[in-house]
Amino acid sequence: MEALAPSTALETGRWALLAVLLAAPLALADATPLEGDVAHGGRLFREQCASCHGDGSAPTDVGAKLKTTNPKDPQLLLARTDEQLYEAIAHGLADTGMPGFARSLSALDVHDLVGWLRQGAPHLQDFFPEAGAYAVKTYTIDRDGQTRISHVVDALTPQEATAPVAAMFKTESGDVPTTGPAFVPQDPVALDTLAPRRKAGYVVFVGVAVGKATPSIGFGLGPDLSIRKLLPAGADSKARDALAKQLAPFVGLGGRLKLKQPLAPKSKVDAALTRAMTRGYLRAAEAVVMYEKEESARHLFDDDSAAPKAADDAPKDSDIKLGK
Repeated sequence: MEALAPSTALETGRWALLAVLLAAPLALADATPLEGDVAHGGRLFREQCASCHGDGSAPTDVGAKLKTTNPKDPQLLLARTDEQLYEAIAHGLADTGMPGFARSLSALDVHDLVGWLRQGAPHLQDFFPEAGAYAVKTYTIDRDGQTRISHVVDALTPQEATAPVAAMFKTESGDVPTTGPAFVPQDPVALDTLAPRRKAGYVVFVGVAVGKATPSIGFGLGPDLSIRKLLPAGADSKARDALAKQLAPFVGLGGRLKLKQPLAPKSKVDAALTRAMTRGYLRAAEAVVMYEKEESARHLFDDDSAAPKAADDAPKDSDIKLGK
């Protein structure tokens, strides 16, 4: 990929560091990856992107007319690798109003923008540090799943029925990569290497109404669909920590056979928050059920009898008595 010449002394130094690292490829295996300059990325975003994307969480009037996305939305970020974000910024998106910026921004500028976009969004390894690989795909909850949800909480809107699911897997050896889990593309041959018996869990981000705000909450679900970890996204670290404490009573709740009932934290929790978290959890869990149905079909003829079929225990209409 062609990169433009650096334009500042700071960038020149970073290019020099990059050149040194590239000149010693054997050392890269244990090196810390270069991360974007988040502060610089924020300045670039305000200069180059704010006219359409606003502050990154909601489009401007101009952006809304162009049907732009919210680039700091954790759901969007979860479904894209850094390389995909880089390509979108540098070369634009076909059939949209998103132009490419490769002529006005250097390669490091674009990396800084990617770093800024991911600021405040939890990393996948924050949920499952033991995971060595992950695959991600966006799913739409089917009619059965939406019916189950509607008998517990308010029915989903069409937009709410869609969410990206990151399936996390341990490595065959059990070793944990120092650079985090490796991305596995949506390629049949590559996906076949992800054995269900090595499943660590799932990560799904959904918006949850908390007071007057609707922060994006990352649900770390175990293979049994119980809540293993809850991590809110947001640029304000203090606000994230405070919200994480509010959500702590919900960790450990849920489960594969509890998709027909509301969450019931043991400690006293605001009723409105409990309803909102129940709705968010059911959205996340039912999206995972869609992944598991696809995964079960993919591994239907596996010879490894020890590998569980991921969706075998998924709730079926015959064993779920719908009702509030």
